[in-house]
Amino acid sequence: MRPDPVELDEVMDRLAAARLWAVRRVPSAATAVLAVITSVRPARDVGSGIAIRDRRLAAFPADPRWVAYVDPVTALLTPVDELGWRLLHQVGHLVRGHARRSPLRPGAATGADPPLGRRWRVAADAEVNEELAGHGLRPPPGQPTAAALGLPPGRTAQEYLALLARDGRDPAVAGDCGSAADGVRRPWDDTSVAGLDALTRAALRRAGPRRPG
Repeated sequence: MRPDPVELDEVMDRLAAARLWAVRRVPSAATAVLAVITSVRPARDVGSGIAIRDRRLAAFPADPRWVAYVDPVTALLTPVDELGWRLLHQVGHLVRGHARRSPLRPGAATGADPPLGRRWRVAADAEVNEELAGHGLRPPPGQPTAAALGLPPGRTAQEYLALLARDGRDPAVAGDCGSAADGVRRPWDDTSVAGLDALTRAALRRAGPRRPG
């Protein structure tokens, strides 16, 4: 079911404002931020038909085709600066190719290991959040950072994964960033939504946001 026309207009206005906020905070990410395709996925109460919040989409999850899935209620209730931060966070997963780098990608021998999945998602989040911190952007509460995890700064997701595994840690995941973070298909991934072609995705990964300084 699609959102009401007026509601959809308001959602799209807020997403546009979030993109503008993100571009102003991290100008080197402008091309990637503007390239992300947003797919609004409304949820309704079965009995009343009233729009309800789909908490599965709270983190603005994306798929590897650069499609981000948006719950309209969450978009309307979330401050624009947080929406912009989450858009930058998803761009971080996408430009780093976390879906391709993930040990959970289809066919991986260890793909059925739940602790591995949680460690990888936390490690990938920490890598992205370190980059955003370099731009002076603090994450929302609960987001993993190297400091909060007691890990060294500026490492890759693979390095953070190895350190978490070495210590036998199984940290809680802050939110589901979708298949863009780990390559594992989600129920909301929708191939009927036209994503970016492979050549464009590769070009965006090469261009990627740059660390400040």
